[in-house]
Amino acid sequence: MTSRHPCPVSGSPAVETERVRPAAGMRMVGRSRATRARCRAASVRRGALPVAYLIVAGTVTAVQEWLLGPAERAALVGWSSTNPSNLRGRPIEALGTSAFVFEPGPWPQLALAVLVLLALGDRFGNLRAALLVAFGHLGGTLLAQGIPAGRIAAGRGGGASADMPDVGPSYLVFSALGAVALYGRRRVARRLATGCLSCDRRTCRTGSPGGTSRRWGTRRRS
Repeated sequence: MTSRHPCPVSGSPAVETERVRPAAGMRMVGRSRATRARCRAASVRRGALPVAYLIVAGTVTAVQEWLLGPAERAALVGWSSTNPSNLRGRPIEALGTSAFVFEPGPWPQLALAVLVLLALGDRFGNLRAALLVAFGHLGGTLLAQGIPAGRIAAGRGGGASADMPDVGPSYLVFSALGAVALYGRRRVARRLATGCLSCDRRTCRTGSPGGTSRRWGTRRRS
């Protein structure tokens, strides 16, 4: 009988096997680490959109809450509102700023907007998520403001309808919630988004349930 030598000779099959096995293991460990690193980098990249929104909207909100007085705050809301008057005179400025101005109760709205954008970016990536919420904000604004604009043009709407406050990320958030509810990557995100969309309008308001203006932004609808 031949016994295995405790120290195999170089070049024998046993030595080659011992050489290959750790090398293969090291390659697998290296690949696993590289995969985890790529996943972490992808997660960081997917968070760029909500982080950017948090920085811009958070800065505007902090200025509103801590630096501006009531008159200046009302002027900012009036300037950035997507009402018929502003959409006729300066549509780009109104559409571009209204989603970043919160009034009243801004911090819960900002937190929910950032969380929804995070879930949306996790599923679609930053570019597609940004395009989706941009079209949602634009489409929701045009649809909501087209009705009072048509009434004003037909002579059935008062002048107050043309200057009503309309700020906040409501159209952005609800379009993102719809996309996450349908196509979210994680089941818990889909369920939470569906629950938010199915909320009664009164319970979805920010602030006191009985208030008339404590909703997403400062929309006062009949």
